[in-house]
Amino acid sequence: MTLRHALNSVIVAIFALAFMRAPWLVELVRRLLRTRLPMGPNTLLTVRGRTSGEPRSVPVSVWDKGDRQFVQSAYDETAWVRNLRAAGEAVVRRGDKANRMVARELPPEEAGTLIRNALAGYRPSRLVRAVFELCPSAARPSR
Repeated sequence: MTLRHALNSVIVAIFALAFMRAPWLVELVRRLLRTRLPMGPNTLLTVRGRTSGEPRSVPVSVWDKGDRQFVQSAYDETAWVRNLRAAGEAVVRRGDKANRMVARELPPEEAGTLIRNALAGYRPSRLVRAVFELCPSAARPSR
């Protein structure tokens, strides 16, 4: 495992644990993502609210694959996911760079294959696994 992969595993584990145990940290992460600090694969996604029309920002992980970018909800169907479905577009901000993106939801089969292929080259992280063992409800969908 490279140092970069190890650092990303640590960042992902910290974010997962923090968001599951201390939701107030989401606001802190929003503020940090507006700076130039390296935050791993995490970015700030801004989407219009379904009912208010106001812009809503949430930290998410973005995966770049060629000229396409992918986001995945870490939890079940969250408000930002419903807002993104309704709006069909969002702004993805990394530091001081912002890009408007058009969103398209992938069918579960295509999304699963994409994620499985993306993770195939990585060794499993004991740290990330430990976080999910601490919070088993986060590892399984609650549909």
